[in-house]
Amino acid sequence: MTGLAQLHFDQLHLDVVMSAVLASAGGFVASRVNAAFELRRKQASAALICGEVLSAMQRIIRLAIKRHAETPGLCPVTIRLLHAARREINLYERNREQMFSLLDPDLRARAHTFMVRISIPLDHLFEDYQRVNTTSASDEEQSAMLAHMKPHLEDAFSSLHENSLEIPDLLKSLGPLAKDKFEGYSRIDVKGVPAPKGSFLRRITKRVTSKRDRESPVVLNAGNTGGE
Repeated sequence: MTGLAQLHFDQLHLDVVMSAVLASAGGFVASRVNAAFELRRKQASAALICGEVLSAMQRIIRLAIKRHAETPGLCPVTIRLLHAARREINLYERNREQMFSLLDPDLRARAHTFMVRISIPLDHLFEDYQRVNTTSASDEEQSAMLAHMKPHLEDAFSSLHENSLEIPDLLKSLGPLAKDKFEGYSRIDVKGVPAPKGSFLRRITKRVTSKRDRESPVVLNAGNTGGE
């Protein structure tokens, strides 16, 4: 083999080796980047689930406490609201494994301990409600049972209220991870979701309403026009 042929063979061999090294390095970097993106995606999904559960619970517990203040005791409507809050906790428990995708261990611990603490007064209220409504006692005896349970009921609702005050801080920590402010439930009322301020829909509605008012003047005392 001549010197020129040997040089060409060595160059070809070097090219093959470099191509293999670059392909291996590229594959390694690509797999690491893909793993990082997948980890971020799972964390965002876990934060979104946890945040949706917490924001829904905040709204439901607020309504339940308001209803309890208006109707003391174990009102059926209040109990149904509390059952709705318990179903949100059940949703969190079914997705508990996904919560391990949250990379912040303190945030995971805060969210989980909150769910545990909020479920205790809820289950206590359900047990009291079942105890009162499954007994065959008379109305007077049930009233006496409720009067005896009243301090425990107030403690349970007080615990619900105190624990619910932690929800905004949790949502504030989860929001950047989920890329969501979790403000949807706070904008919802019995009439639905209002249009955002300054939105195109609101401007058009206001413009059409103003035009209609100008074209259709209001007639006062229309029933008396024929008599005069």
